[in-house]
Amino acid sequence: MVSTLVLGALLIGCGLIFPAQTEDADKEKVKWAEHRQRAAQYYDGGDFIRAAAQYKKALNIKPNHIMTQLGYAYSLKNTKHVPNVMLSIKVFNDEIPQQSDLNREVKRIFGSADCYRMLAVQFRRRADSRENKGLLKQAGEDRVFSAQYANDGIVGFERVLAIDHEMEARQITSPFRASASLAPLAHLGIGVCCIVLGDRKNQAPLDRALEEINVYAQTAANARTWWEKERKKKIETEPMADAQIPSAGEALGGVEDRRRYDERIKSTIQKEALVRQALVQTYMYLERYPDAIDQCTRVVELDDTAPDALYYRARAYALLKPPQYERAVEDMKEYRSRQDLSRLTQKVIQINKLIRSYERKLHEQKKQAEADRTTNG
Repeated sequence: MVSTLVLGALLIGCGLIFPAQTEDADKEKVKWAEHRQRAAQYYDGGDFIRAAAQYKKALNIKPNHIMTQLGYAYSLKNTKHVPNVMLSIKVFNDEIPQQSDLNREVKRIFGSADCYRMLAVQFRRRADSRENKGLLKQAGEDRVFSAQYANDGIVGFERVLAIDHEMEARQITSPFRASASLAPLAHLGIGVCCIVLGDRKNQAPLDRALEEINVYAQTAANARTWWEKERKKKIETEPMADAQIPSAGEALGGVEDRRRYDERIKSTIQKEALVRQALVQTYMYLERYPDAIDQCTRVVELDDTAPDALYYRARAYALLKPPQYERAVEDMKEYRSRQDLSRLTQKVIQINKLIRSYERKLHEQKKQAEADRTTNG
């Protein structure tokens, strides 16, 4: 009888305790979900600092949730603030365990590699700035760090490509295969890291940079062709003005789809143009002017509103041996036409000075050519 009463009391007690624990657990789940939702909203809106803060709060509830860990690390990375980027590397490399799921593993490796790329560029820029100020010792130290980060980035990006080949060999062809979408960006990342490593004493990385950028460019061009076809289909099947404000239902279809395709097309063009312009500046520094001209032309073909490409191409034409001043004048005048000429800024003054210089040298060049013809005739 006593045992029965004790057992009954225990069962009643359990009934009182466990519902409370369940209720607390449910509240924690709700809080976790709220933090995750807010983090995603901030991330999509480009507010990566707040996104990281919300992901961190979610991790305080579920510290080992892999997608939350990845969201936190990517948010830190995308702030582009050096301390945050370094913290992001720690999360990617030390806090997130290696994943058996290759889709998740490739995101972890790519995130880490992209952090190294960002740091390589940051330290290289700082090294160049310090060198221009005569701070040679500090510049040398920054270059060492820059090269180390660039090499670490290349290792990571190569691993991403290796995983993609592995998944392709295993015929994992799901459209949600993360490696397939990250592979072009891995080629681009290697290209950027190689640009950072290139200098007058070691120009081989630049040749590889061009190869990797061209691989990315071809892949991006193929993707743009597909997106453009899809966009055309949407226009043909659901004709409506792009500027039309869609209703709630339409936002899920025609207009929204076309805008998404437009954003993807624009994004790939911008990425390619940006990295090719970085290659241009490096070629100019190394006095590889034909290569600089070729890359400037590629940038102009991608985006004819990119005025910097015209500026560097004009400078490169003028520095060729023999110089092509006529083309230099044409490009520099076109570059000037795209400036705000209502104000006489230092930039406009410099452009006018260069044009006058090229025109004078072009006149002298033609005069010399005429004299040579007269002498030979």
